[in-house]
Amino acid sequence: MARIFRRAANKMMNSRDGHESIGLLISDEKVVYESYQKIVMAQVDESISLLKWAKSEENLALQDVFSKAFEVSCMWTSSWRDFNHEYYKYRKTFKEVLREERVLDEERRRQAMHTTKLNRLQKQV
Repeated sequence: MARIFRRAANKMMNSRDGHESIGLLISDEKVVYESYQKIVMAQVDESISLLKWAKSEENLALQDVFSKAFEVSCMWTSSWRDFNHEYYKYRKTFKEVLREERVLDEERRRQAMHTTKLNRLQKQV
């Protein structure tokens, strides 16, 4: 439900300047990014719990196997964190595009205003 309200608020804020599509894209990308972060944290928690359980077992084979599984999980977590960092930079690109589009829109408004003034002054001369 909160996501619906966020999307609606984002759409309203960006509809004023005609950039609602990229605004929604940025919002959706943020949800995906946060979901990736939650996946990584859940995997870390699960791996730690599994390792703790394995270390408390008397069976050395279980301890060894799950220690190796923990190492693999650490590598997985590291690669996902790297991916998440790159994904953040990817998301940031859309924010920069939106900011530059707004700057461009402002410059177009100024150009139109100056063109109108120039036409008015030319008619007076």
